[in-house]
Amino acid sequence: MRKPDSPSHSPRRHLPSGSAARGSAGTVLDVALPAAFEGFYALHHHRYLAYALAHLDRHTAEATVREAFGLLATNWPHAVSRLSPAAYGWRQLVDSVHARTPPLPIPVDSPEQYDAIVLHHIVGCELKEIAATTGQEPSKIRYLLRSWKHSAAQAPEPRAPTPLAHVNRRPPATPPADESGPVRGPAPLPTGAGRWWR
Repeated sequence: MRKPDSPSHSPRRHLPSGSAARGSAGTVLDVALPAAFEGFYALHHHRYLAYALAHLDRHTAEATVREAFGLLATNWPHAVSRLSPAAYGWRQLVDSVHARTPPLPIPVDSPEQYDAIVLHHIVGCELKEIAATTGQEPSKIRYLLRSWKHSAAQAPEPRAPTPLAHVNRRPPATPPADESGPVRGPAPLPTGAGRWWR
């Protein structure tokens, strides 16, 4: 049996690779992180990065996602005390992204609808993935996608290759009919002045 104080049995965990915290002098800090945070990071990192890539260049997107996870790690006890830690983490990311760039010109009725549209039509996430990533109920995501009014004639120029192409994603599928009918599949995104509350 190992002794708790032996070096090979350390309860310390470190930031996931590429997420090292930096001190004020630029030095890397040795930070202990809960296993739950590491699981959250593993579950959400690739979608957070894909959302950021839909708005920013790769270097800035990666820095923005690191910043969002750094803020989340700093406030982890507060995040897990919330009703939905996923919603809290998502808000950290969205605020970090939109502090650097305005939203895409997609006419929507709410910030939540904007996020659902970007995740579904640009990133390629399915309904349940969007719900898990944003911390919203699947029924709300389904409503946001179905209620979106768009016109193929207003499609913008393509921005870049699909952000999740590096993880071999397939295009979003229409949910099975037993989920209260289909959600519209990928469609060209409209441009124009939509309401935006951020």
